[in-house]
Amino acid sequence: MKRFVGIFVCLWLGFGGVWANYAPTQSDEQILSVIEGMIDDLSLWDTQNILPIIINATSRFDLESRRWWFATEIEVIINRRILSFEIAATQPTSLLPTLDDAKYKYLINQLDPVVADHEIVILEFTDLECPFCARHHTAGTLQTVVDAYPEVSYATLAFPLSFHPLARPAAEAMLCAQTYASYDAATELKDELLTNGLDSVDDIQSALTTLWLTSTSLTRCISTNEMTPTVDQQMVLWKSMWAQWTPANILFHMPTKSYFLVSGAVWAERFDEPVRAMLEWDWSYFDVESPPSVAPGWWWAPTPAPVTQADSLDRAEFLSTAHILWNPEAPVSVIEFSDVQCPFCSRHTLAGTLDQVLQKYGDDINIIFGHFPLSFHPNAQQAGEALECAGKIWWEQWFFDFKAAYFEAGGDASLWIAKTAAESVGLDGDELIGCVESGEFTQLVQDSMAFGQSLWVTGTPGHIVLDTQTLETIKVSGAVPASVFDKPIQMILNQ
Repeated sequence: MKRFVGIFVCLWLGFGGVWANYAPTQSDEQILSVIEGMIDDLSLWDTQNILPIIINATSRFDLESRRWWFATEIEVIINRRILSFEIAATQPTSLLPTLDDAKYKYLINQLDPVVADHEIVILEFTDLECPFCARHHTAGTLQTVVDAYPEVSYATLAFPLSFHPLARPAAEAMLCAQTYASYDAATELKDELLTNGLDSVDDIQSALTTLWLTSTSLTRCISTNEMTPTVDQQMVLWKSMWAQWTPANILFHMPTKSYFLVSGAVWAERFDEPVRAMLEWDWSYFDVESPPSVAPGWWWAPTPAPVTQADSLDRAEFLSTAHILWNPEAPVSVIEFSDVQCPFCSRHTLAGTLDQVLQKYGDDINIIFGHFPLSFHPNAQQAGEALECAGKIWWEQWFFDFKAAYFEAGGDASLWIAKTAAESVGLDGDELIGCVESGEFTQLVQDSMAFGQSLWVTGTPGHIVLDTQTLETIKVSGAVPASVFDKPIQMILNQ
């Protein structure tokens, strides 16, 4: 608590609101160093709770004031701290951790006894509004694995993502069916919702009626949100087992309480190696020193839903309108999802990070720009449209030249700044503004962001390193140094 107080006292009381391009002093740098030490001592939970408060504060301070400078610097420190937690999590001391006794006891209480009576249980954490979960389910992936291995069963647990408003009520309905009808009834409800889609609350009620799940006790369970705590507990379990997105498939070895994560809507064949290793008690397969062909966790998501062959049309549609820098036929693409109003994206661009990566790898890679306008940046959407207008009105190279000028102009990414940036590189500012105001590229920018979300991008700058042959992806989050891209690029080039 003292650390929180120290940080906020510095922000609100110590730093005056000086306007006009405030230049930090040596004393300011020393204060920032002290704050960085405070943040380094915080847990991941505390760090994540601080971030939205700082972002909100930054938006309220005068641009280029002393407070604004400190707040943006603290944002960078916090994001770097969160990234360090993520990197540590992707480099575990073991690829086969063990669930502690308390979580194991809770898990067993959630499972159908018939399912739990197998050597391996695949824990399928799903979101009933998630399109990739639907594809994973309708493809019958886990049923194929179970059919191939009699020692394996699978169970569905809930993880409703926050940006899917219907996912939580659907999850609670599924758990109510499990409690007041049967495990089979819950499975049938899940199948009904994932197969037919979930567009409104009426779809949940319609599925319940179709399956004759209308008993008084079950209806009361849904109407009183009785299962809200259970959903929350399953989400906590999900997070504690390395998972980040849905679907997350966790191979749980019942005799040893050990588990292995397989992320994404993958093919059934992806489970063969780890399942066989668990059944043979071959723990060398999970050795960190010589890891399996694809490591678990969110650093590498083996053929996740957004980039499997089934989704190649989504990728083709994105590439048909996206701006590509350098060799279009390169074996590796680095897709940069960015927001012009994001200070971290600005620093990332002005530091020339991706230019350094391109210079190092030459024709082996290309850089693709993707839009990701964050909701709390009011000008980000129109800024993205301004970029597209520059690419349309002039030619491809102007898109990247204008992008660099736009970020360098800084500020709030308003249309006035867009016009100034355009004119600084010799473009017609008025024509650019007219294009933006026409709304021609509004949907394109939103579609680009949706494609980024399908690749698990959640913040900016977010990068997807794409193997253009296999369509497998590696996510690189944040305004990281150019050297961070070496590992994922080399993994693709050397395989």
